[in-house]
Amino acid sequence: MMHSLLFQMALLPLTMCRYFATELRTTRVNRYLPLNSMVAFHKYMGYMMAGQLTFLVGLFFLHFGTLCAAHKAGKEPNVRGPEINPVL
Repeated sequence: MMHSLLFQMALLPLTMCRYFATELRTTRVNRYLPLNSMVAFHKYMGYMMAGQLTFLVGLFFLHFGTLCAAHKAGKEPNVRGPEINPVL
């Protein structure tokens, strides 16, 4: 999901570059991307990104909420780092 969001963030500014879209219309890319309706494509990508972020924030709170609840209930093991003993 993170890489999908990063890819969308990289594409969002490109969808508003009119010269770039005009140049791409003369290539084969025009078959695969809706270059004639870039504003609609820009809005669609923005809504998809907002939906993914909303889902990920919910998943984040669910995951860490369950970890906090387990810690408060004493079910989570108390992990301590290695003891440092200075050598004399």
